[in-house]
Amino acid sequence: MQTKYRQMMVCFSLILLAAGLMSTNAYAQAQREPNPPTTNRAALVDGNNAFAFDLYHQLAAEQSGNLIFSPYSISLNMALLYAGAKGETAEQMADVLHFELPQEDFHKAFNALDLALERTQDEPLEPTPTYQFVNPAVDLTLTIANGLWTQTGLPLEENYLTTLEKNYSVNVNPVNFSSNPDAAQQEISQWVEQNTRGRIKDIPSPGSITPQTQLALINAIYFKGEWTDPFDEHKTYDGAFHLLDRSDVSVPMMVHSAAYMTCDTEENYRAVQLTYGQFENATMLFLIPDADTFNDFQNTLDTILYQDILSSLNNAKKATLTMPRFNFAGEIDLRKTLSSMGMDTPFSNDADFTGMTTSTGLNIGYAEHKATISVDEVGTEAIGATFALQALLGRAGCGDEVIADHPFIFIIFDRETNAILFMGRVMNPAV
Repeated sequence: MQTKYRQMMVCFSLILLAAGLMSTNAYAQAQREPNPPTTNRAALVDGNNAFAFDLYHQLAAEQSGNLIFSPYSISLNMALLYAGAKGETAEQMADVLHFELPQEDFHKAFNALDLALERTQDEPLEPTPTYQFVNPAVDLTLTIANGLWTQTGLPLEENYLTTLEKNYSVNVNPVNFSSNPDAAQQEISQWVEQNTRGRIKDIPSPGSITPQTQLALINAIYFKGEWTDPFDEHKTYDGAFHLLDRSDVSVPMMVHSAAYMTCDTEENYRAVQLTYGQFENATMLFLIPDADTFNDFQNTLDTILYQDILSSLNNAKKATLTMPRFNFAGEIDLRKTLSSMGMDTPFSNDADFTGMTTSTGLNIGYAEHKATISVDEVGTEAIGATFALQALLGRAGCGDEVIADHPFIFIIFDRETNAILFMGRVMNPAV
């Protein structure tokens, strides 16, 4: 008997803007544009993916352990803010985040991409008469939600509201940050918990919302997928995972005999993909460097190498993949990280968000990103005696087996658009 393995990823991005003057203003509601042009969608994805690798390198330099983050969530959340940015503030955001399209085209492209990702629910990439209106057993779920909370009476520009509502399906939720920040925090926290299926709670972080907060922009992404071809529970064993410091930890190792692998013996890595759902709309890509070459490999990883790997997977061969279960969380101080990447003006008193509101002195006072990932076996126990296997990745040639028993990188992407949804690395699956 085989049991499907479930993979769950939840993430959340929050931006809080502080200061500003207040006056009364009625917030109009608009409908999302259902058929945006798709002309610039590929260019947007290229820019977002370039930011994903830039951010990965920055986080790898800042942190030493496991990593999990959603570059798409961060890009999308920042796009809500970018719609109201002007001058040097907008220029720095565009440069660091790789927002390379003109503002009007940019937001329409994000709408087109967001709507395409809604299709990542388990429906065929090319609908047929049989499946066009059918949603089979839900073994692939992707939920994306955006929220905007403002200080009651904060005057928002009509063009800004229209951009958010038509392209991001965002409605405005007035709250009273100034007199009751705790109630505002509770309301936002409940929204986050609801839109992450209860996986992320008590967010925003305690103390992040203050009487000076004027606006909160939030994005939440929930992803749950079952492998198209499941692992065989009877092959799971307790094995050794070799850390960079040459010590070992014992973890459950899963064995998949129908993975697809490509390799480059000169660059010393193996790339393995596993797909999700009946229609394989999403993929998890494992980038597994040879033993003792992890740091060198991750330093060379960029959009060019990523595209080369995706192209090479078209000719991938069937292989056996052995990999650990893992379950961990990640947290990013976006203010610190993005400032280090060259985006410091939006966080300073020189920030210009007059495209959002005519109130003065508005800047990003707080920004955070949290994510969790879980790769586990549903309803079963691992079976087998404890033993270790020799890693095959240190050997010459590609072979027919890949053992991820030392640090590796993973990328979850949408197959139709190639948009990177989640990214990270496993340095120690036992923590």
